[in-house]
Amino acid sequence: MSTNLNIRIDKNLKERAEKAFHSMGLNMSTAIIMFIKQTLIKEEIPFKIEADLGEMTTMELIESDPKYKAELLSRIEEFESGTAEIIDGSEVGW
Repeated sequence: MSTNLNIRIDKNLKERAEKAFHSMGLNMSTAIIMFIKQTLIKEEIPFKIEADLGEMTTMELIESDPKYKAELLSRIEEFESGTAEIIDGSEVGW
């Protein structure tokens, strides 16, 4: 037995998704069913969720990552107090 699922989605996002799924031989319904089944099997989102930095402002990026925000605030405090050390971003995992 099946049922309908209705969702609201940005038109451009839907068109891009349909194009991507089509290139994989899938339609939207099949892709969504695959996502739901994998979520139930794994009991978690079946992929890593990442920020699309191209669509985020700098402040949204800072707010989205507590580690980054804490490190940034710490460096600002050091800079303002005159105790800042110049570092390469790779030293803190960026």
